[in-house]
Amino acid sequence: MSGGNLLYFLAIVPEIRSFRSLNAYLAYLGLRGGLNYSREARDVLVKITAKVCRYNSLPFNYRKPNWKAVRRVARLIYYILRGGCGG
Repeated sequence: MSGGNLLYFLAIVPEIRSFRSLNAYLAYLGLRGGLNYSREARDVLVKITAKVCRYNSLPFNYRKPNWKAVRRVARLIYYILRGGCGG
């Protein structure tokens, strides 16, 4: 993962244990239903996902992101921070 972007993402996202569930975390990032989300956190997450895709030789378009891949990276970060294995 991109170290600088990941550190910045972790700095702007509240403590992971403050979210009731994975769905609350994804809603905070604008990846689940809801109107209020952190645009800044979502933009950084898209940049992290683009770097992960580039590292794995997968195509990624900033103008129309692959939201399935973005959610997958968000879930991975969530589970790692919660102390469990990635899901």
